[in-house]
Amino acid sequence: MLTAWEKLRNYTDDSKCRKCNGHGQYDDAEPGDISYITYKCLECKGTGFKNGAIQVCIHE
Repeated sequence: MLTAWEKLRNYTDDSKCRKCNGHGQYDDAEPGDISYITYKCLECKGTGFKNGAIQVCIHE
């Protein structure tokens, strides 16, 4: 039997944006770079979650 905390953790892990891995941003860094540019993730609009995942999590 999962606790409420474990259910929430599993749900948030499954709801992470696949493009930015749940960070809400990504960068163009490559090995050897001394600087990089950070971009807001357009797929999740910077939230780090798939579209609609936050609303479902709050209402459950």
